[in-house]
Amino acid sequence: MSNLEENLSAKIPSGETLKPWITLGLFNQDVNDTVRGLTLFETQSTTVGATMLQQAAEAGLALLQEPAAEGDSADFRGEEQRWSLVRRPEKLLQWGKYNIANHLGAVLLQSILTADQPGAVTFTLGSGMNCLAQVLVNGQLVYSGIIGKKRGDEYTFTAFLQAGENRLAVGLYRVGRFAQLGFRLTLDRDVQVSAPLPTGMTIDERLTIEREVVAFRLERDVFYPGMALGPICEVTPSRAPRVQLWPGVPSTARHLRQNPHTAPLAEVSASEAGLVTLTQAVDLPDGPYKIAIDWLDESGQPLTGLLYHVHKFTPAPELPGPQNQETRRLRVLEHYTTSVEWQLTWNQICRYALGRYDQIDADAIRASCEHVIQRKDCADFMIQGILRLLYWDRDQHKLDPALVALMKEAVLGFKYWVDEPGDTVMYMGSENHRLLFHVAEWMAGQLYPTEEFSNSGMRGLYHSTKGRMYITEWIRQRGRFGLDEWHSNSYYPITIAPLVNVYDFAINEDSKLREMAGFALDYMLFNIASDSYQGVFGSSHGRSYGEYVKYPDMEMTAGISWLYWGLGSLIPGTEGMGVVCLATSSYQPPALLNGMANDNTQTIKSLEKHGLLGRGARHACQVVYRTPDYMLASVQDHRKGEFEASTHPAQVTLGKKNIIFWTCPLTSGEGHGLRPDYWSGNAVLPRILQISNVMALHWRRQPLTWMTHCWFEKDRFDAYKLDIPGKNGGTWAFCQVNDGYVGIYSQNGYELGTLTQYAGRELICYAEENTWLVECGRKADWGSFDAFCDALAAAPVTFENDVMTYQSPSQGIIISGWEQIPIHNGAPVDSSAFPLVRSPWAYSDYGSGEFTLMYGGERQQLWFNQ
Repeated sequence: MSNLEENLSAKIPSGETLKPWITLGLFNQDVNDTVRGLTLFETQSTTVGATMLQQAAEAGLALLQEPAAEGDSADFRGEEQRWSLVRRPEKLLQWGKYNIANHLGAVLLQSILTADQPGAVTFTLGSGMNCLAQVLVNGQLVYSGIIGKKRGDEYTFTAFLQAGENRLAVGLYRVGRFAQLGFRLTLDRDVQVSAPLPTGMTIDERLTIEREVVAFRLERDVFYPGMALGPICEVTPSRAPRVQLWPGVPSTARHLRQNPHTAPLAEVSASEAGLVTLTQAVDLPDGPYKIAIDWLDESGQPLTGLLYHVHKFTPAPELPGPQNQETRRLRVLEHYTTSVEWQLTWNQICRYALGRYDQIDADAIRASCEHVIQRKDCADFMIQGILRLLYWDRDQHKLDPALVALMKEAVLGFKYWVDEPGDTVMYMGSENHRLLFHVAEWMAGQLYPTEEFSNSGMRGLYHSTKGRMYITEWIRQRGRFGLDEWHSNSYYPITIAPLVNVYDFAINEDSKLREMAGFALDYMLFNIASDSYQGVFGSSHGRSYGEYVKYPDMEMTAGISWLYWGLGSLIPGTEGMGVVCLATSSYQPPALLNGMANDNTQTIKSLEKHGLLGRGARHACQVVYRTPDYMLASVQDHRKGEFEASTHPAQVTLGKKNIIFWTCPLTSGEGHGLRPDYWSGNAVLPRILQISNVMALHWRRQPLTWMTHCWFEKDRFDAYKLDIPGKNGGTWAFCQVNDGYVGIYSQNGYELGTLTQYAGRELICYAEENTWLVECGRKADWGSFDAFCDALAAAPVTFENDVMTYQSPSQGIIISGWEQIPIHNGAPVDSSAFPLVRSPWAYSDYGSGEFTLMYGGERQQLWFNQ
């Protein structure tokens, strides 16, 4: 049976995940006014959240007891949605949204089990994130309880199936910042499972529609001026589905639907095969959008549909060179005076810095203050901007005194660290959050040294002293051991912002602290300059998320590269926290970093060690191999086989902002509430070995995963070749961009993805164990692209007892595997004996605190042992 038919009806063997389903949700309702602080799921204790959870479960139970069909509408706690078909290949079904305050998350599901004969059966319920779960059979509740207290927990219960059709229903409920819900349900016998179809529709009629559904795809997710915006349909639809364009919300889960009470930005009927043009990209403001495709019934109501998330983006102009530094700085401030996102204080900082005091939006600052006063998550981001404005305004007095009083109230009442009293949903534990809280406490205490802080009861001098102590230790550790969130294209700017605040607002008598903050900034900006390719921070990342990985224009570090070196881009919205601080600061990076960032002649190999990590590794060792035509980077032998929510272990970066990378997902959903999701993080990390321009990624999947895949946007390359047989088995794929070549080999072959938003843009391998092999080359070394492809296709790649031997045309014999000690041309490879950094452009021993930058005959020393 094809995957297409299995979306509607399938014979599920004993012990396999039951599906298909129709679903109602994800519901994601703000309950922070009722449920403050950590909920029962974070504390495992009874709180008001438990009452909220029970009320939600009662509302869900009433809906689940009534049979539903695809396309039916239903109301859950005042929010109406339609039952929709679940099209997901994964074994553990998950939905999620990350929130900055407590939310109620809920997902309801129904399906039909057809039993050959009546009798008692045993269900096994597997868990995702902890939540309250209900299971009903024929309207009767057969299981209810908290699941997922520990990862991998399973719960067994029995129920009676009648002969013929049985209605199966599941409800999932959670209260917390993460509205993340997931489950896996199996049965101890084979059973036929079907999705409840629209009333009066046969399976053949519904299958005809489904063939049209999967015929829609996107050629790209980021649209630039000059492009028509819309999906492509590869068949002529019989029902002419409705295609609509809606404003989008960054980082939302893909299944969230549009607000039914607003009008779409554009609407057309897809009556022919080919590009369905909704609008011209040039006519849209930059930002996120949603494309909804709906098949309607005779009354005009949706039967089924798709939802794609896309972006409109206008590239920043090319303005390289130190002579354009001030022009770029002003352009940054102009760019970030407006926003479509939630951190609105940074817009006001740009207006203040430009002297546009009459344009400052006091309501935006009040909203930021309220965020801080309510101690919502990421309030430590917000308070950095509030404090920056307060420091400026204590001398200039441009803000309304009443607004300043509110800002002061927010600062004095804040919870600055875990040793202070008070409820909070703020996360304090990660590397960037620790620095943000410490800097905020130091700044607040230094600004109001004699004031009593209402939350702690301590004077400002106490807070400034405590904050400074933590700041200095944080900087010393980063300068000696690197960053735990190494090379993060999402969190580097967030970490840079408080360092800039320290640099700008340390008092004259504390010049040593200012110098230390400057050295930390120099080190982080060196990493961006050295380990980027044409403005793309294309290294491995200690933490990253899908939009920053897939779309280099969206990297939060892109604006910093453009500000200082004329590379990168200015991203939409207010993901500009770091770059705005830098653009309004007296800090300037070492001049030699400009040469590194813009160097397009040298081939540089860098060995780096990062962080003081816990769990499966004490640190992360990275290889970066940068040439004029490509860059290859990966983290070596790092926590193989482990679950990692947001680590990005390897990437190829080519010209024209083309990238290639691999992941092992746990879910086909996307968004910050699903960690890992389809493209960011890994349910299972690979074991990686990189020898300069050659890299092997060895994967052993775990039972709940279903594939590994490779991001491969073939239509954006200058040339590509697919399905090229290897000399000893396996399959190659090749691509060329400008004068850079890449060969990708899969031990067990691959398929070009045909479903989901990424149809035609991913290579998928379903083998439980697989090695993906990569070799990069250049026209300067190989001549033609064909010569490169032919040489790699003829190169022997053999496997014996899970050990790979590859006779690389450029690097010689490489032996590697899951347990094998790596060997290169007969010599063992030590993938952990790295310094903090060793490259032609920098050197530092791990733990020494002494750092030397080198470029073009210039040298600069950084010292972290002060």
